[in-house]
Amino acid sequence: MKKQNTLRMLVVCTLVLVVLVASANQASASVNFAPKTKTPTPSIATSTPTSPTPTPAPTQTPTSAPTASSTELTTGFSLKSANNVTDPGATISTVGYNVASWYPITVPSTVMAGLVANNVYPNVFFGTNLQSVPDLTNQNWWYRGQFNAVADGIGQQYWLRFKGISYRAQIWLNGTLLDSNAVGTLVVHEYNVTNLINKGGANAVALLITPPGHGCVDLSFCTVDWNPEAPDMEAGIWGKVLLDTTGAVTLRDRSPRPRRKGARCAEPFFEREPHLVESRPSWKPMHLQPVFAGARRVGGEAAEAIFADGLCLRMLTEADHDFTQTLDAGVLAVRALLD
Repeated sequence: MKKQNTLRMLVVCTLVLVVLVASANQASASVNFAPKTKTPTPSIATSTPTSPTPTPAPTQTPTSAPTASSTELTTGFSLKSANNVTDPGATISTVGYNVASWYPITVPSTVMAGLVANNVYPNVFFGTNLQSVPDLTNQNWWYRGQFNAVADGIGQQYWLRFKGISYRAQIWLNGTLLDSNAVGTLVVHEYNVTNLINKGGANAVALLITPPGHGCVDLSFCTVDWNPEAPDMEAGIWGKVLLDTTGAVTLRDRSPRPRRKGARCAEPFFEREPHLVESRPSWKPMHLQPVFAGARRVGGEAAEAIFADGLCLRMLTEADHDFTQTLDAGVLAVRALLD
């Protein structure tokens, strides 16, 4: 009996030990598979250094943001024949250069318009007086201007833009050559002059202009038939002169293209293929030319409207070219028979 009780006690103890081991394993497994969280390490205070900590230098705060502006330069310009000037462009384009003997003009102005404004050739619109004006294309012409530039903001960019120079020019700004060969009557010449401009002060620009040749030898303004050539062939600064300010990035010369039928024909040489229509600009009316400023005129509204809108013409197709060639051949055959 005593042995049986002892055996029972051993079995019970064994069962209890198994249960305890199983519970311990389950608890260990729950701890191992539980998500681990990172306990922040407590910071340890450090002693203050005996030497003083250096104070950082103050950062420069921009006083003003860059501005976007466009200023047309019209006054402060002078004109003179290069035959009568011996100073180089670097000297002429310095602030305070003496232009007392030059002809004062406002720009835009062609050479002829500037001379007429200063009564060098008076009454050119009366009778045949225009025929007495000599050829003005066989010499170069100096244009000089002086202007003030606005003060800059942080990151301000300065641009000098010429929207019409006929026909070729050398350009200086504040004694520095910007362009030794600015060619093209219908070209916009643009220069970033941020590093050359006197910000918030006076500046000087000089252009030595070579006129285009007679007979349309240069890609410039040409006249035909009933419209005689101007003595200067429209040489000079005929477009606007602009001093633009921008930030680091700027968007220029946006050119939307009309696609709907009946839109204004404002974009040169734009072709709308679905309608076989070609858009071309028309010539500037004579009464709007600088050389004819102040002349008497009759009408002009229709010419101004056509100049503003352009002309929309039907494009020639391959069939049109074939018909033209056939027509030309027929005309030549008729002429041969008549001869």
